[in-house]
Amino acid sequence: MMKDSITRKELYDKLWNDQLSVVSDELLINIISLRLLCLKFDIPLPSKNYWLQVQQKLPVVRIPLVDSGQIGDVILLDSWRKRKTTALASKPEPGPGQMPEEKKAIEVAMLKDKIRSKLILDAEKHFNGKNVFRDDGFVCGGRGLLEIKVAPENVDWSLMFFNKFIIRMKQRGHDVRVDGNDTHAVVMQEKIKVSFREKFRREEVKEGTWSRSKKIPIGLFVFKMWGYPPKEWTGKKEGMEDYLDAILLRLEEESREMKEWSERARVNKEESEKQELAARELKALKAREEEAFLEMMRKAERLQKVKMIREFVSECELRWAASGDLSEEQQRWLQWANSKIEWYDPFIEKDDDLLNDVDRMSLGSLRKESSQSWPMQAHDFPDFYRKPSWF
Repeated sequence: MMKDSITRKELYDKLWNDQLSVVSDELLINIISLRLLCLKFDIPLPSKNYWLQVQQKLPVVRIPLVDSGQIGDVILLDSWRKRKTTALASKPEPGPGQMPEEKKAIEVAMLKDKIRSKLILDAEKHFNGKNVFRDDGFVCGGRGLLEIKVAPENVDWSLMFFNKFIIRMKQRGHDVRVDGNDTHAVVMQEKIKVSFREKFRREEVKEGTWSRSKKIPIGLFVFKMWGYPPKEWTGKKEGMEDYLDAILLRLEEESREMKEWSERARVNKEESEKQELAARELKALKAREEEAFLEMMRKAERLQKVKMIREFVSECELRWAASGDLSEEQQRWLQWANSKIEWYDPFIEKDDDLLNDVDRMSLGSLRKESSQSWPMQAHDFPDFYRKPSWF
């Protein structure tokens, strides 16, 4: 049964679950009218890349439906089925994209408020001034001005067209800004470069004995959106205004694609950062494991050396005791040796005032001093450290 009405949420879910052509056939509304309906009721549409990502089973991002108190929740479909529109977004020829009541609303707004954007006033002042920028018979804006390049006789009409474009942008809650030499349409916080120019052909003209190429206007105008890929709308004066809906639709679609790209980039960046963090943590864990194992191995080696030194000291004590009573010098040496064993033992590590700055693992400073001061003569050692006569 054909539905007479639908809520914004229901239409939003349909458009994000099925392609636009499927929803168009289901609701019996042509695609252009359906796009205009979404434009009027602030219903975001998926970009071209969305369905490609769905087919490839890649992660996708949905643009949320924003509630608006100024827009009704229930949409009557019958009036939209009766509308006749042409595919302005795909055809280069101008067509009746705006509905009569929408055109009338713009004209009433202009007459009532006499809207003239400051950007238009600044451009008008520039084009009527003496220092206007010229390019082989064409006049163009400069830094801080709208990016317009037309023949002088078409300046007023071009400003009027651009002014209507700005009005339509502001009616949709968007804006137009100039940054340096570039003009940007700001749609849903995304900046998209736009420009307006008149097409020309080149003719060879003679100037005295010389000839040069001259630009000749041909009465066709181009509104260009510098997106990825760029999009141009070309037509004559009487047809360019009919492109305003198509331009606005494409700008909003481009903005959605930019938001989706930004969201994908953000998600990819977060995922990459998580992977890098996990890799760094794994690397740090491996380093700690390796260091802990090496520490254990070094302490095991120290323990083996301690056992060897203890065995040596015990053997010395047994041999000396077998020869008679231990001398005072032998007792002092045994006491010194046992204190060093306790300093070196990995289970005791007793403090030693003379060896506090020595690394027990490598004995680096001892070896360094030994290598720097070697060879030393016997008389350079204190008596206590000289080779005892009983060795």
